[in-house]
Amino acid sequence: MRYFTAYAPHVLIGVTIATFVLVGAMQFSYYTKAFEKSAVTLDWVFGLTIALVTQAARFALVTNGANHFAHDRKGKGTFSVVFSAALTAMCSYEMSHLADVWASQNPEYGAAIPIIVQVIIWLGFGLELMLLSALAGSAVESPDRNDAQDYQKDAPLDLKVFQDGNGITA
Repeated sequence: MRYFTAYAPHVLIGVTIATFVLVGAMQFSYYTKAFEKSAVTLDWVFGLTIALVTQAARFALVTNGANHFAHDRKGKGTFSVVFSAALTAMCSYEMSHLADVWASQNPEYGAAIPIIVQVIIWLGFGLELMLLSALAGSAVESPDRNDAQDYQKDAPLDLKVFQDGNGITA
């Protein structure tokens, strides 16, 4: 069993990123269609940019939040989590419209499409929270938190906390 737990951090990060990519692809499809009839012929640029910015922001928020919690800045860490939850709710709302369109075009899958779209979106958020909790305890502590130079010198987040299989340190 230890063999499988050694790969837990990689699987967790990979699946989280996969949910971001999948939601980003759905956003790309949604916004490319939304801007298709505009006077500007850059519908794919708008769709791609919206998808990339939104999903990159979600990833940045989870890593930034973990960094804040790891350095005992709970207010900033909480802000990252709340902002990520709001961004996920926005994605959920916009993708519910896309899922309804897809469901109307494929009535035999009408019930399944909206459900799986929501599962993917909220699975990504749940995995964000798991990453956040695991990474938050993995940063190397710096002796002086008030010095901006020390803050910049802090070691990057360490994924070794996953080696025990649960990502929780004592």
